[in-house]
Amino acid sequence: MKRKICFFSGDITRSGGTERVTIQLVNALQKENTYDICILSLTEQQEETFYSIDPSVKKYKLGNRWI
Repeated sequence: MKRKICFFSGDITRSGGTERVTIQLVNALQKENTYDICILSLTEQQEETFYSIDPSVKKYKLGNRWI
């Protein structure tokens, strides 16, 4: 049984350092094939992330704009 991990971000599609490190961690953990990983953002300004993310990682957003 895979353990579940959810990373929370304001907007994972941005090009900042927090997003870069989060995606590096996500990609490294995904390679281990031990975890079921998802990323939850408050919103996403772009359709695609600035940094490459493993396609098997699920990505969700809570809304379409900043409140």
